[in-house]
Amino acid sequence: MIPVARSHEAYLQFVVEQLHLQYGESKAFLQQFYADLILWITPVDLSLTSSLMKDQYSPNPKGSKPRDPTDLLRSLLLMNKLHITKKKRKLKKPKKKGKKNQKQEPNNPNITEKLLGRIQRQGQIHGIATVSVNSLIPMPTGVGTVRRERYFYDRHLYMFTAADSHYHLPLYPRLFKASQHDAVSWVCGYHEFLHWYPQWNIGEMILDSAHDASPIYSCLESHHVSTIIELNPRKATQFTYNEMDIGLDGVPICPIGRKMMNWGKEAKRYRRKWRCPAKVGKWECPHPCSTSDYGRTFHTSTADNPRLFPRVPRDSKEWRNRYKLRTGVERCVKRQKIDYKLEDSKGRSSRHWNIRIYSIAMCQHADAWFEEAKKQKLSSLDQWFAANQAA
Repeated sequence: MIPVARSHEAYLQFVVEQLHLQYGESKAFLQQFYADLILWITPVDLSLTSSLMKDQYSPNPKGSKPRDPTDLLRSLLLMNKLHITKKKRKLKKPKKKGKKNQKQEPNNPNITEKLLGRIQRQGQIHGIATVSVNSLIPMPTGVGTVRRERYFYDRHLYMFTAADSHYHLPLYPRLFKASQHDAVSWVCGYHEFLHWYPQWNIGEMILDSAHDASPIYSCLESHHVSTIIELNPRKATQFTYNEMDIGLDGVPICPIGRKMMNWGKEAKRYRRKWRCPAKVGKWECPHPCSTSDYGRTFHTSTADNPRLFPRVPRDSKEWRNRYKLRTGVERCVKRQKIDYKLEDSKGRSSRHWNIRIYSIAMCQHADAWFEEAKKQKLSSLDQWFAANQAA
């Protein structure tokens, strides 16, 4: 049977009592060394942990009495914040690895299309309602392969991050096999994300070139999600669409090799109009392809080919600015791996790594709350003692 959990107010009062017991009236010492930590843990209310986990406890426990899971979680977060951990074991060098900065090709090139087709046929991907998240960024990193000449267990961390967040907050970390291709990890992670957060509204997805697959574009477009995906240089060539050559930036190229001019779009349909560069620039074309005084026109639509013609054109400044936000996921992972020393662990199991990753993610959110509280002038430690003693 799960023990009765104390409220957050009771926990803060317990902290006050213990600080008085251990340090007496040494407020100057606490102010100098522990003030930030005390104020950091104050808004982190974990009192619902026990009610969420009550089904995991036996009604007739045997042996030692179970401890309060809320207190255990509080202790775990504080241990992560103070970097109390054990160093990891040395691992053997993998038998083979990819070239430097080269993305691994999937063993099955059609696996992404097959997985998305299966999920859509089963009707397990649904529309999304409303919430305040605008962009997500997945990022594979090394908890299971070679990175910076260090070796890890056979897993990699795939992170969905809020792109528009000033603090680059993690939204959905996920561990996958290190041998799994990034596009496959995205399919699994995105499907799970929609399952756990059906009320969230995703407005934009920013991905690197490993996710440059037509089924991913089609899936996101069917959910009305704008895509900012870099073209894979090994797949990117000049395309032909409706007998018109299309450049890598999605701009039609006229028969004499000149880029056509953007002449506006229909915002609701994401349909863009292009005009003859000679007529717009008022110069004579050596080989005119239209007898009209207006010149030849051409239309491209995101619905027809979301990979070639995304909602935000690849040749635009807006696309480049949006894609720069993808670096936020690098900072998010850096916070986990460097600031919170994710890799300094002795664990091997996936359960251990998942608990460690999610507890660090919770600390990242607590850090953001603390930074926001700083902007509103934090109370002094004396005021904190007085407030929580009264509580």
